Amino acid sequence: MRSDGAHHTYSRSNGARSPASPRPGPEPTLPDLELDGWFSSDPKPVLVIDASGRLVMANRAASELLDAETAVALRRRQLVFADGEAQSAFTNAVAEAQRKGDARAIVRGNDGQWRPVDLRAWRRSGDQLVFVSFCGEPASRLEMAGLVKAFELTAAEVEVLRLLTAGSSPKDIARQLAVSTNTVRAHLRALYIKMHVRGMVGVLRQVLRLVR
Repeated sequence: MRSDGAHHTYSRSNGARSPASPRPGPEPTLPDLELDGWFSSDPKPVLVIDASGRLVMANRAASELLDAETAVALRRRQLVFADGEAQSAFTNAVAEAQRKGDARAIVRGNDGQWRPVDLRAWRRSGDQLVFVSFCGEPASRLEMAGLVKAFELTAAEVEVLRLLTAGSSPKDIARQLAVSTNTVRAHLRALYIKMHVRGMVGVLRQVLRLVR
């Protein structure tokens, strides 16, 4: 879906996605000030969902992201991740943003890549909306030197961490490093202990918290 407009709203049409002009009615809308400023010009994909998780509008970058379906797909105006854990993490983050005002989730996209997603709640005339910003991929550009020093990581642990943040699974990491999957999992367990986290998502969350 492409157009010359800077943003799109989404209408109900048998669950299909289609651009439509903003209109009064039950769908919450944003003031022109928000749309004419950072929302329309932000190079990052930014979506707006309502309290039930339905997509209200998207900027140009987000529209392209939805068209490609690499990170997330749109089904019946709901954002849908192929990975069940990613879907759960996103749903929980939306609820947290609605309670606390903002939240961050680490989700595995439909292309297998890990992505940080920032969420910020916004209220207007009784409606609660959530801005969802896909921040990009926490991939191999991350500066590891500070993490190595802070957590006393070994060279092998750094390689595992680098590949993990680039979106590789333990099996993929084992193949790339020419070691067994058990060896990779041993390095991951060491990372969990040193970084004081639980699981791969905990590692990614800790990395993003420290390097953002």
